[in-house]
Amino acid sequence: MELEIKLSDLPCYKTGEIQEGSLAYKNRNRCFRLDTLPTKGLQQVFYDLIWQRGTEKKATTIRSDLTEYHVVSAFLTECYPKMENLLEIPWPELEKRLRK
Repeated sequence: MELEIKLSDLPCYKTGEIQEGSLAYKNRNRCFRLDTLPTKGLQQVFYDLIWQRGTEKKATTIRSDLTEYHVVSAFLTECYPKMENLLEIPWPELEKRLRK
C-alpha cells in the first residue's frame, strides 16, 4: 500500500473526461497523504475508501474530498491517536466530538 494516492492515479481521472485546463485537470497531481493518519489500520481503511470512491464518483467529487480528508485526518490524529478502525468509537460519541 502506498502512502500517497495521486488524484491522477484514480480510475475517475483515467476515463478521459477531464478537460485540459479545467480545475480537475490542474489538480490532478494533488494527493491524499495516508501518512497523516495516526495508525496503519486507519491508513488501510482510508486507502480502500479512496480507491472505492475513485471508482464510483466523478473526478470533481474526489477533488473536493481532499479538503475534508485532511480535516478528518487531523481530527483523528488529535483525538484518537490509537484508533485502528472507524468502528471502534460509537457514532454518537464521534459525532459529538466532531461538532465541537
